[in-house]
Parts: sequence; C-alpha cells; structure tokens
Amino acid sequence: VSTGLERTITSGIDASERRAFIAPFVIDPQRSTRLYFGGSRVFRTSNEGTAWTAISSDLTRGTGVIAALAVAPSDSAVIFAGTNDGNVRYTRDYGVTWLSPSTTLPARAVTDFAIDPADADRVVVTYGSSGTSHVFRSDDGGVTWTDINGTLPDVTTQAAVWGPGGRLFVGNMLGAYESRDRGATWTRNEGLPTIRITDLVYNPRTNRLVAATYGRGIWAFDFTTAAAVLRGDVNSDNRVDAADALLIQQGLIGVQVSAAVSLFPAGDADCNGKLEVRDALVVVKFAVGDVVAGSCVGTRR
Repeated sequence: VSTGLERTITSGIDASERRAFIAPFVIDPQRSTRLYFGGSRVFRTSNEGTAWTAISSDLTRGTGVIAALAVAPSDSAVIFAGTNDGNVRYTRDYGVTWLSPSTTLPARAVTDFAIDPADADRVVVTYGSSGTSHVFRSDDGGVTWTDINGTLPDVTTQAAVWGPGGRLFVGNMLGAYESRDRGATWTRNEGLPTIRITDLVYNPRTNRLVAATYGRGIWAFDFTTAAAVLRGDVNSDNRVDAADALLIQQGLIGVQVSAAVSLFPAGDADCNGKLEVRDALVVVKFAVGDVVAGSCVGTRR
C-alpha cells in the first residue's frame, strides 16, 4: 500500500551495475544518514540515499557481485566487502584505498562478516559451498587470516555475529554454533532445530540473539542477566529520574551513549524483556511519583 511518502533512492547507481538478487545494503552504525550498497563496486550515500557515489572500483574477479558488506561499529573508516566469486577487500580510510589480504582465502562465495564491536581489527568472514573451511578470523584488520573452522561441519555458513563477552556465533545449514574462545572450539546450540540459518543479529540493548531461518521463522535467545539491577537506573547513580528516561530515549533512536550506561536490563522498566519507548515513559512517571501498574521500575531484578 502506497503512503505517498516513498521515493527512489538510487540516484548515482547505474542501472547496468552488476548486483546480487538480494544485494547487501548496510547503515553506518555511527551515522544513520550514511549508507552503503554493494553491486560490483561499493557505493556510499551520506544523505539517506538522495545521491550515491562509487567509492571503489570493481572488487570482484570480473563477473561477480558483492555479496557481503560490513562497517566496523567502533570505527566507521573500516569497511569490509566480500564477493560471490571469492574476493575479500577492506578499507581503513572510508574507501579511499581498498586492500587485499596477504593470506590466501577460499575462492568461494563470501557470505558474511562479523566485526568485533569493541575492536575494528578483529573480524570474522564466512563462506558458502563446501570443500574447504568456512570460517576465518583476522586479528590485524584484514591483513592475515586464521582458519577457525575446527569441528564445524562442511556446509554453507551464511552468518556470523559477536555476542556478549566475546562469544562468537555462526549459522549454517544445520543450525547455530557457538565459540567462547574465538573459534578454537565450537558447540552446537541445541535449542534450535536442525535448520538453515540465514542471518544472526545480537542486540546489546536487550541482550538478545536473534536467528533468521529458512522455512522455520525467526528464533530468539535471551542471555541470562548475571545480577539484579535497579530497574530504571541506567546511569548507575542509584536514582531513577528524568536523566535515565532521556538516556533510554537516546539509546532507542541510535544516539551513542557512554559505555558506562547500562541500557539493558536496567532500562527495561516494565520487565517485559525489551527496551521500548514505554520504558522511558514509565521512568518519567516514576520520577514524578506516578507508579505505572505492572511495571518493575524502582525495584531490583
């Protein structure tokens, strides 16, 4: 249904540009108006799609397309691109210079990148098809790579993500696997059926890992909170006031908040397992002495 607000946001991208059927499209984690698109080249817009500019040459081996793109959460200058014909390329200067790894990687389709949210030099790449390893890790920003496939099965691996405490998760044709030692060993997550995982996303605000599957919907796992916290007190000053509500609002719209701010679970003021606009409202009402029925704000849980 048209709302009348739709607009075309492909100005600057040639219609003849090679691209995947579902081409990668990512938003800069530090600036929501800056987006990246992968065809055979990488394109960038800094104005929400009004105009696009190519920031790379053809990164494929000549006939392929870019299948995976990632921007480092801690450093927007760092971008990784992977192609369906086996190339991995990266830039550390917003796309001015694109570099190739010194390690020989599989000449197969790149499916995903997972950049450590706290360290732009640590990144994992995954591969499709079969025959050689599917998961590699770099600790030097993409220069060299280590095979960390280990006991993982020889099947297409489509997704990777860093979870809490440096835990690494990958998704493949058989389910989701976890490593707590950066890929030295792997354990299958038995809570999921034997199903193809197409994407993995970890939300640090809700402490939730979400897995998209092929044919079995979306599954989610909530990590256990280690200790009870004062609900509503996201700035850890042992008070629940309007300042906490403002921080919750900022977190919800993507404003970068201090690392000392604990949005979740402290910001979950109604204890429903999610961080929502309602939580900010609950905190504001609590701060002026108006208790919202069913909330847990002001209690330690």
